[in-house]
Amino acid sequence: MSNSYKMTFSDLHHRKTQGHLRMVGTGGVARSLTTAIARMLSTQPSKIPNQPGYLFDISLNESFSWGEQRIVGGYEHLLHLVQHHESQATATGRDLRQIPLQVLSKNNSHHFSKQQWQNFLALIDIQLLQIRNPALTFASQVTTTLDLILERYILESNRTQLELAKNTGDFSKLQLSAFKTDIPESFVELIKVQKANHAKDFSNPEFDSHFFRINFAIHRCIDHNQKLEIWQEARQKNSPEELDHHVAELGFPGWDVMIEQSSLLPWSQLYQLPKLLHEPLETYRTGWQAIPKVIQACSVTQTPLILFDATDAQLFPDQFLLAVQQALVILGILPSPLREPSNFSAEDITQLSNPAFARALRSRQLHQPLKSPIPLEQLPKFIRPSLTQAFQIYLDVLINGGEAIWFPKIENLDRLFHFKLSHGKTILETDPVYAYSRAVIHQIKQGKTEYVELIRHKYPVFEAYYEMIDQAIA
Repeated sequence: MSNSYKMTFSDLHHRKTQGHLRMVGTGGVARSLTTAIARMLSTQPSKIPNQPGYLFDISLNESFSWGEQRIVGGYEHLLHLVQHHESQATATGRDLRQIPLQVLSKNNSHHFSKQQWQNFLALIDIQLLQIRNPALTFASQVTTTLDLILERYILESNRTQLELAKNTGDFSKLQLSAFKTDIPESFVELIKVQKANHAKDFSNPEFDSHFFRINFAIHRCIDHNQKLEIWQEARQKNSPEELDHHVAELGFPGWDVMIEQSSLLPWSQLYQLPKLLHEPLETYRTGWQAIPKVIQACSVTQTPLILFDATDAQLFPDQFLLAVQQALVILGILPSPLREPSNFSAEDITQLSNPAFARALRSRQLHQPLKSPIPLEQLPKFIRPSLTQAFQIYLDVLINGGEAIWFPKIENLDRLFHFKLSHGKTILETDPVYAYSRAVIHQIKQGKTEYVELIRHKYPVFEAYYEMIDQAIA
């Protein structure tokens, strides 16, 4: 930890202990929805009866992300903003002991190592952490990767042509010569077909190619310390005898030598790493492996935590936002008429090319989920082990989240499953996998429900996900 980092951190921590600064963190696996929720909390007045005013002076979007230097820069950026707002408050006669500065910081759970999380939570009064049916989050990551590949590999001179294709939906006119030479020709043709058809079938072998898998992982999110931590976790899953045998087979004298040499390889050579090392990195960016790490860090630092399912928040946004604001008030994070709506600027966001983020930045309300899951057989094969792990984490949080987890207040499963969405379909018709997870939890906590069998019978195309859910609770 550099001296400037220590000084910056110490400066912020001093303000917190003096009561001049309150902070709320929010993050999770559905990142554009986290942006939308952060925007709601920042720009809308309090929903609490008889407590008018706004909750936040400052909203940070994505400041703490993408590697050690970005995280250090995030703290420096935060301190700079806090100092600026302090001077403004002093000029208007506001007493920060009575009405402290309040900051909302969006963070992505997969960017921090365990120690970085504990550092961050030392400044945070409460952390909001969001999960979502993994059948949706992984499919979303695949489509996002396609968009990023388009942006990353298109030649600068052809950007106008790409924007035109996006606006018209006609990608057929994008020539191979419009792309950099390090994108496989077969993949350009695949992208054109996928984008033109708004395709939801990713079973083509190209999606299991090294090219796609490297882009799916998006290495910038994993700094050196994070990479070492992920590999240490992988090491602990094997016995010392298994590891020694495996490392010797690969031609290394020991684990430490293998790690030292492997950590120096550029991301483009990911598949020159042993499977033991490249597999844990591939799907880390989906955020799921980090969820237990955040929960554990909150336990260590005694930081209050609100866990919630993104779909629940979208179905019942008023209930959700009110519950969050009431929790903040209990902690002394109060609305004030002396605050204005907090600026939630696009400049702080790093994925402006992603349509979902662009929509989230314009959100004035939490839109209902309109997407349906993609059957497991239509997803790339390489993500399936991680999907199984994600369902285990998802169900564990839903079942064992205790008082930390927020569920909407509803009378029964009938009310939830037959809730009509804006496109006219029910939640049961739209996302049977979400519905099945809820039916299973209801069965565990409150006794048998006919919905478990009904969903399996009526929507057999998602049978592979139902089996994952059943295995997760076994």
